Amino acid sequence: MDYNVIRKEIDDALAAIGEKHGFNAKIGGITYNASGFNTSIHATVKEVNGKTGAQLEFETYAGKFGYQKDAFGRIIVSGGKSYRIIGVNPKARTIPLIVEEMETGNKYKMGVAAAGIARKIGALIVEEVK
Repeated sequence: MDYNVIRKEIDDALAAIGEKHGFNAKIGGITYNASGFNTSIHATVKEVNGKTGAQLEFETYAGKFGYQKDAFGRIIVSGGKSYRIIGVNPKARTIPLIVEEMETGNKYKMGVAAAGIARKIGALIVEEVK
């Protein structure tokens, strides 16, 4: 079996189903053996009351890490670079903040030490992106 082909076909099918029902979905990692394979599906709502699934998740878990709920989408500066806050991983105790570098568009996880800077978010906000 060509798992890359299978992955693409499943992702395409999930995209069509998600479009019809208002969610984003993608296939997770694939493990396989001689008789078959296992995978998972990751799905998030597209929007609820004008907020993305990532924003809703951020607002739900922001307080757990000491962040303000309205910090989603804001710009922080760390190491002389600007990053937009695009999410939080509620299961990640040491690297909870998900950011996107403004210059390159690359996405990064921000560790608790660096995120400690972001907790003082009011002092670091350069620009709010909505």
